[in-house]
Order: sequence, then structure tokens, then C-alpha cells
Amino acid sequence: MICGLSNLKVDKALKVSTTFSLDTGKHNRWEERQCNHKYSDDKFRFIGLEFEAKSTSCIISYGKVSSLAPLLEKLENHVTTLLIIGSTGILHDNPDGSEYWKGRRSLRYTNKLYKISETYRQMYLQSKANEDGTRLPEIWEDEMPKKESPKGGNYICGHVRRGDFKIGRAKTLPSLSEISESLIEAAELQNTTNIYLSTDADDEELKDLREAIPKELKTFRAAESTITKGLNSGEVAIVDIIICSKARYFIGTYMSTFSKRIREEREIFGFHPNSTFNRFYRDNIEQDEFIEINRIKF
Repeated sequence: MICGLSNLKVDKALKVSTTFSLDTGKHNRWEERQCNHKYSDDKFRFIGLEFEAKSTSCIISYGKVSSLAPLLEKLENHVTTLLIIGSTGILHDNPDGSEYWKGRRSLRYTNKLYKISETYRQMYLQSKANEDGTRLPEIWEDEMPKKESPKGGNYICGHVRRGDFKIGRAKTLPSLSEISESLIEAAELQNTTNIYLSTDADDEELKDLREAIPKELKTFRAAESTITKGLNSGEVAIVDIIICSKARYFIGTYMSTFSKRIREEREIFGFHPNSTFNRFYRDNIEQDEFIEINRIKF
């Protein structure tokens, strides 16, 4: 993953949009389309970074990632650096298989963000990778299946997605009161007083959430620390992912790609699934519904 860099130059930028079509003739194929104004120029911002591409193309994908293979093979002879924007929306051919997990395990963040995350964990959460079993080999190929679940840091993490989910996911998005209850219960069960919050909640929501949590429980956000000063929003989000991936216990938001990335990181670390595959619930939804579980394969 390209993070922690700026003014990046690439040979080509490929903007991918995904959609579902009832036309079966379009399944597992792609079509080139005109780029909107944001990508009509070869200089643009993406994940808070400045990019300059020698050329930019925009396509719409109707299926799985393998449908893009002919396009990528065509680019292979004259493109050395390729930026793919919107790749998270493409369906993986086999998201449960070892090939998917090889690719996923090979994705590492910049050392800068790992160091910042670890510094924050030590300063505020009394947690160290060497002590809680959350240090990975330098080379991803050296990772092996874990015989025991790591201890994890002295905190729980909740990814509290709000923003557009309050409209698009209103039927399954829990209230702040329900979220606070889940966090309090998890902290008690894990015997910790530290709650790390990864959230896009606005200031008023964040204030209400914190007021619903007893004062003996402390809430933390790296975004509020001077440690993350100078980082862009995308980098701060990755710091959140790293910190949550090393928590003793994690609760995510249903249908959130961000929560999914944290779960995948925790699978790579070898955490027990009971500490990873948890989500906040509305009181009208059965607890056994919509559990998203994708275990790692080596």
C-alpha cells in the first residue's frame, strides 16, 4: 500500500468504477468510459496525496477482478508504475482462498506509520508489540499460521462508522447508546479500562458517545494526539487500522470496508475469531445475523 508519500509520479492512473448489471452479457467484463472532471487532468489528489500520471483512463467494471486481466496484460509492456483507484469495489474471484490471502498478507504500510502507531500505543495504551504478540516478520512470506492467539494490547477498539451510513445503512446502524453499551460490556469482559475509538463521527456525536461511557473508562483517538500532527487524513486512518488490529478485542460496523480491513489484519496476527468478528447491533436485529467471517488461509 502506498502511504506516507507525496508528489507521486506514475506512468498510468486507472480509475475503476463498479456496478451491477442485470444484463448477463455484461457480467465479468469492463468498458472504458469518459473520466469525470476530477480525473480529466493527469494531476489529481487521491487519499490526500498529490499524484501526477503520464496518462489516465477510466473504466467501469461489471464483475470479478480476473476480467481486468486482459487490460493489465496489455499495459504490462509499456507501464512500469500503475495506480488503480477504486480497486476495493472489484469482486475477488476467490475471497476465501489462499491466493487472496497471499495478496492480502503482502500488503504492508510504510514503516513511518507503523512507528507512529507503536509510539502511540506505548504512550497512551501501555501496550508494546513485543509483549502483546503483535509483531510481524519483516518479510511477509515468513508469516506462519499461529498456534496460539496473541494477547493483544491493553485496550479494546471500536470502529464506529457514522457519516453517510446514517442514511445509506440506517436500518442496521445502531444508536450511540447501543454502541456505548457494547463498548462498556466489552471493556469489562476484557478487564481493561482503555477504549480506542476509530470513528468518523462528528464532534457532537463524539461528545455524546463519550458522555455515555463511565468516567472510569478512558477513550482514546490518535487523531486527537500531537503524534499524528502533520499526517493527512488517509495516513491517520491507517494509524487507526494498525492500532485496532493490535487491540485485545475489536468491534466493527456492519458492511464497512474499513472494519473488514481491520479484521483481515487481525487474522494475519492470528487473533482468536471471537475477539475479531464482532459488530455493533441495533436492538431489533438478532445477534446471530449478518456475521461476516473470512478466516485466513495459508
